[in-house]
Amino acid sequence: MPFNNDFFDKIFHVHSPYFWASDLPATLTEIIRVLKPGGIFLCGMDLKKLELLEKGKLIRRRQFDPIRYIFELEPAGFEDIRMEYIKGMTSKEYQLIFAKKPLEIKELRNPDKVAAYLKNKLMKEYIIERGIDEGHSLVEIEQGFLHDETYDDVRLLEESKPNRITSSKL
Repeated sequence: MPFNNDFFDKIFHVHSPYFWASDLPATLTEIIRVLKPGGIFLCGMDLKKLELLEKGKLIRRRQFDPIRYIFELEPAGFEDIRMEYIKGMTSKEYQLIFAKKPLEIKELRNPDKVAAYLKNKLMKEYIIERGIDEGHSLVEIEQGFLHDETYDDVRLLEESKPNRITSSKL
């Protein structure tokens, strides 16, 4: 991809894996390269539509197998991988696969920031478990994180880096 490393905050695609099936590991490695640390990766699929394409012999099962796709995410470097099914407005069911590019602890310089980052990770895990126990979907819980700066790993990481000279300081 013609983008710099750590360029995008979020990457989303729908019905793309069957184009990448022949070289899925290399494609996912390239996606994680352009995703910023802490960035979110989301894959959406309508499995019924894909099964129809398979029945029509336009694609093969191997090209869109969600389990194969998930198994390729971790070796590519993703973490917090999960799959969820949601119903659309027309009662269609969609499959969502979420993954995250990990933050690199080695980039954290300030011990207080490291402690805040680790506390943040533990609080997120606790809130996710509690939310699931209370019957909330992972999508609802994740949306809560996206709107709450308290659990913003990327902000904590950026605040901990040594000061850099930028064009505005020149």
